[in-house]
Amino acid sequence: MDWSFCYSDHVETIKEVIMSLSLSLKRLGFAPLSRSVFWCRAGRLIHAVVISRDRHGDTAVSPVVWHSSMMGDGEMFRPSSIQSPVSGNVSPFGVDSSWTWKAGDLDAALVVSILKLFFSRFATMEDVNRCLDGAFVTPFFQARLAHGTARPDVDALVSSSATYATVGGAVDRGCALATGKMFLTEMMSPLGFSLAKSEEVVVVRKNAEMYDCVRLTLDQFGTFATITCFPWTTKVWNVDKRWKGIYYPMLRQDVFVGDRPFLINLSRLTEIDVAELRLLIEPYLADFASVSDARAFAERLGSQWSTLASSLLRIA
Repeated sequence: MDWSFCYSDHVETIKEVIMSLSLSLKRLGFAPLSRSVFWCRAGRLIHAVVISRDRHGDTAVSPVVWHSSMMGDGEMFRPSSIQSPVSGNVSPFGVDSSWTWKAGDLDAALVVSILKLFFSRFATMEDVNRCLDGAFVTPFFQARLAHGTARPDVDALVSSSATYATVGGAVDRGCALATGKMFLTEMMSPLGFSLAKSEEVVVVRKNAEMYDCVRLTLDQFGTFATITCFPWTTKVWNVDKRWKGIYYPMLRQDVFVGDRPFLINLSRLTEIDVAELRLLIEPYLADFASVSDARAFAERLGSQWSTLASSLLRIA
């Protein structure tokens, strides 16, 4: 199985980012709306990519799933009108709420791969509404999603169409979590893991005084997930009741391929060779063999967990 996810083409300045991405976006059907905004028609929606740089010099590449009904009443269209509750920033972990790329670290090919797969799940407003079910949506967008009507004058401005398939099928976070739990449980149960009682997607295995844990972390819209391995001691629950019932990666090993986290596309789980993925995960679990008890766990904790570490050492 090919674990690669198009990792290459590191770029530096904002001008290089735009130049590097614009050619790839053009092949996907995107046309420039402005120097840093690209858009195309996709199904009954408009897909847009906004490239920006913050005051620290870091770059954000933001996919936006948009429809002209999301504009305010009487609003004159401009590039800044393209705002949506279905938007985020492309990251090595999928699509997150606030990720930015440090200079020289942005991977253009990875970004384009994620954009294509993310956008493919949004073809209609039904996909948008289903994706947002149960999520926080500002009152403005709540009103537009409930009562907004299309603006033909704006829609006519979009002259290009996506060349990638927009199959739709976006799901809400609850559905994505359920899918992730089923997948992770089936994959790791041959190694003795079982699903933890948790809101997150975590499987655990008793290992002497400790627990081996594997967590599937979903991105903002449940499109992608990454895998994290970590040890855990339930003595944390004894010294701090706020952690009761939680398994959290205080000592973490993210599963990587090359220099990037291994990304799982949650809409293509059936294409994953779970036996090969288990082999990829096992060395990460073995790395924690030296964390054999609560004392060893506490001694490995970083400074942000110093209070908890001190409490654990007192009872170890």
